[in-house]
Amino acid sequence: MSENLVVQSKISRHSAISRLLAENVVRSQGALQILLENAGFSVTQATLSRDLEELAATKVRDEKGELRYVLGGVRTAADMPLQLPGTLERWCAPLLIQATQAMNQVVLRTPPATAGTLASVIDKENLEHVLGCLAGDNTILVVCDSVESAKELRDKLRGLAKR
Repeated sequence: MSENLVVQSKISRHSAISRLLAENVVRSQGALQILLENAGFSVTQATLSRDLEELAATKVRDEKGELRYVLGGVRTAADMPLQLPGTLERWCAPLLIQATQAMNQVVLRTPPATAGTLASVIDKENLEHVLGCLAGDNTILVVCDSVESAKELRDKLRGLAKR
């Protein structure tokens, strides 16, 4: 353990994690744990896992197809091909697994921990006839203003994802 550990609080630790994820390519919790230790924070894997969940950190694929941690809404790394705000075209292909219509709603499936990212892109697109969306871990519920609008959105998203 480092002698110059900073006085730890959840807020300072969260701030450090946010900074480290913005400044580094972090592919695993173990790598982040080492970066935190170098910054003076001693943290268990369980605490780090909770911190990442509280910060809404997700893993996305970079241009090499490798996973890395990013914070929800924070996309500042220069080498990331998928930048927010982004277009549906950029995000559907890597994230959308399935789109199913249910009346005036569309249920979207994504890889684990990526539904929030795709939902954010949908929200930012301000799509006509989309009233809003809710995201879980790997599922998004998109509410449209009509059955026909939901069908059109489903077809559009499937086309963009090439599914």
